[in-house]
Amino acid sequence: MLLEVKNVEVFYGKRRILYDVSIPIHQGEIVSLIGHNGAGKRTTLRSIFGLVIPLGGKVYYMDRNVTMAGPHKKLEMGIYHMP
Repeated sequence: MLLEVKNVEVFYGKRRILYDVSIPIHQGEIVSLIGHNGAGKRTTLRSIFGLVIPLGGKVYYMDRNVTMAGPHKKLEMGIYHMP
């Protein structure tokens, strides 16, 4: 698996923004996040890139846990966030 978001939960203060989000992405796939305003699309991307640290769940890149890696480290690995 290329990238896997597994059971990610993100809070802003006491407010839970992401509830148990899981997204498996295999090599060669193209994946889109679609939803209305406030659905958590940007927060999901920010948690993958390391701009927001999930309080629950994990982010894996090529079967390596990169949940706590910062944006600079993820950039070196080839994970980009381009809004």
